[in-house]
Amino acid sequence: MAALDELKSGKIQKMTDEELVNHTVNFREYVETATRLKLDRMQAAWNAYLGIVDFSEKAPWQSKNKLPKFSQAVRISKNTMKQSIIKADDFFAFEGITDKSRAVEKDITRGIKRVLEQAKFKEKKFANAVFRGLLENLMIYKTWVEELGDDLPIHPDQDFKFPIEVVSTFDLFIDPTGRRKALVHKIKQDLSDYKRLVNRGVYTKDSLEMVMENFERTEEELRERVRMGVVDAPKPTWRKEVELLEYWGDVDDNMGNTVYRNVTYTVVNGVALARKPIDNPFKHKKAPFVWGPIFEIDGSEHHEGFADHVLELANMINETTNMILDSSLAASVKAYEVDMNYIQNPSSLKSGIYPGKVIQVNGVPPGAQAIREFSLGSVDQSSLQILASLDREFQNATGINEFISGVVGVGDKSATEVRQKSAQSIGFMQAVAEDIEDNSITPLIEMVYSNILQYNPEVLGERVNQLPIEELKFKFNVKGMSKILRQADELGQVFQWVGMLAKTPAGQQINWGEVALLTTRLSGQDAAKLLLQASTESPEVDQGVPNPQMAQEQGKLQILKQMQGG
Repeated sequence: MAALDELKSGKIQKMTDEELVNHTVNFREYVETATRLKLDRMQAAWNAYLGIVDFSEKAPWQSKNKLPKFSQAVRISKNTMKQSIIKADDFFAFEGITDKSRAVEKDITRGIKRVLEQAKFKEKKFANAVFRGLLENLMIYKTWVEELGDDLPIHPDQDFKFPIEVVSTFDLFIDPTGRRKALVHKIKQDLSDYKRLVNRGVYTKDSLEMVMENFERTEEELRERVRMGVVDAPKPTWRKEVELLEYWGDVDDNMGNTVYRNVTYTVVNGVALARKPIDNPFKHKKAPFVWGPIFEIDGSEHHEGFADHVLELANMINETTNMILDSSLAASVKAYEVDMNYIQNPSSLKSGIYPGKVIQVNGVPPGAQAIREFSLGSVDQSSLQILASLDREFQNATGINEFISGVVGVGDKSATEVRQKSAQSIGFMQAVAEDIEDNSITPLIEMVYSNILQYNPEVLGERVNQLPIEELKFKFNVKGMSKILRQADELGQVFQWVGMLAKTPAGQQINWGEVALLTTRLSGQDAAKLLLQASTESPEVDQGVPNPQMAQEQGKLQILKQMQGG
């Protein structure tokens, strides 16, 4: 507080443009250094997903296959989450705290839903964020306010839209202490676009002059490096990019005094101040970013990655598979030992020995051989056992096993194995969904709601606009995805109960029409379309009823398959 009082009195001088530029560049370098190990780990996850493997130390004859174990697990996890939120029509709800707010909670839920649809949240942005979260530890959204422009309005009085952008962890530099004092967002932009924003007054003309001078120096340095052979080729002359560093938060000087409190400004190419500091324009007074982990670790800002515990397993599976292939090749290829004393024309063997080849030999004494075949090796059966063990460990670590990956069917599996593995997958996916709802979707919806109230509350409807702001207090219920996954487990329990009861004399009393209606409701289907008529007649017991455990797990698996688009 003392520093603020001094600032108001004018005793502390505000920073110069150059000092603000240096402060921003230093903050970015500080965060990069503090999180280097995490960033390297994320890059390794990207390489594994893209199939980038270093085989430079392998001999030319060795196998160099790349198995998509890790990438397949990422895709299945992403698709499961995507399908679960798509199938959850009401994946969130506003629950009013006061009597007046309870009267309009459906209006606000409906209005926010339309805003999210306009931003393409469910159909595109959510899946993109999950994908990046699996590879980069964090799901990061940026949501702000823009003029509606040419977009179709969702309400006659809509003047603004509320975009949602997915941001890479590599581009958002977060205070690594967890105190969230400041952050920097890196944005790449073409120079031509930057010039247009300068002409519109978004960025200063002085910054453009400094950027152009910097480009001239950079291009001259590049030409010199090309002449020295350090760089293969420069970028095309028509393609020039600028790097914007958008700063949000407090700015302290070297003495630890706060010079700017909760401001935002922009630095371009690390050389100029493109936009001078202004107060945070949002009423929520936060930076317009929401980030949360898929796998949470208390006390960490970058938390735990999907790849942290499985990447080495995926690499070992890859290497073991290649080793087995090499052994199989060696075992299947024939090698020959040749006694040249018995060969009439030794040069004829330069091309090797192959089927149908004719070799002229001299007289070979009884018991001697001119050419002898021998084996180069055999496949070690223990290698196959190691591969199977590694694969099981990978499935246990990711929750992605053959029962939901589509690799094999489950008909030849025991009921116990089906129950254990499918329950593992459902539990894993449900836990992930709950963390995503709590850590990412809930704060995102809160921020979007706050921006709408500040800039364009008309989109929420007349009944909402008639209430004072202090009455619009809600708690947020975001449980749609986990609800869908929970239904899978409930459906399995129905199958189990019916399967057990149908094997007893009481099975004749089962109301099969009600069972059918219940199962269609739990699976999210329309009973009227699926059932031609509700029959209360029970089937003959001797027609055969599946094993109760198997029936339960088959029901769960069907839900998982539906959520994966299968």
